[in-house]
Amino acid sequence: RFLMPSETRQMLSEHSEIMFLQEFGDHPNIIKLHNVIKAENDKDIYLVFEFMETDLHNVIKRGNILKDVHK
Repeated sequence: RFLMPSETRQMLSEHSEIMFLQEFGDHPNIIKLHNVIKAENDKDIYLVFEFMETDLHNVIKRGNILKDVHK
């Protein structure tokens, strides 16, 4: 199968993001990427991250999750 230029750019972008997450995984302000799993369909991948108590959507929606040290 021939990849369209936009698909190639997307794949390179995803690869770069995964590489950055692996490289900076020990940084205290960056979520740790534990594993990358290739799906059986050879089209998808699964990223396994460390557990977080909440997500950015809830932080923005509720507005009171962050403590002063985080602001």
